Amino acid sequence: MVSGTWLIIVPPVSLIQLAPVSLAGWGLREAAMVVVLAGFGVSAAAALAISVLMGLALIVLGLPGGLIWLVDWGAAAATPDLPPNDSEIFDPEISARSHCAISAAGTSEGDLAETGLRKD
Repeated sequence: MVSGTWLIIVPPVSLIQLAPVSLAGWGLREAAMVVVLAGFGVSAAAALAISVLMGLALIVLGLPGGLIWLVDWGAAAATPDLPPNDSEIFDPEISARSHCAISAAGTSEGDLAETGLRKD
């Protein structure tokens, strides 16, 4: 079987295994692989073995992320220390002045004089 053939086989089988009728697609993936690979002349036993190996590879690839999620490594260090009060972060007066400065960037000097941002 040509290696480019897997680009035709794997995407539909992956979509079939996403159907919410089994646990992690086990059973659906195997059935789909047996049916699809039979069209390429692969025996049912070989197709089943390939599919099970694909499922085991997915588990092995997902284990590091699962362990990190379970142990919660580094999650406490990643959260920043925030001040207890949001008013210390957001000052509406400063925000309004910043907005005027940003929106006045494309205006004429007469408009700047009206906003009070232009110093004479």
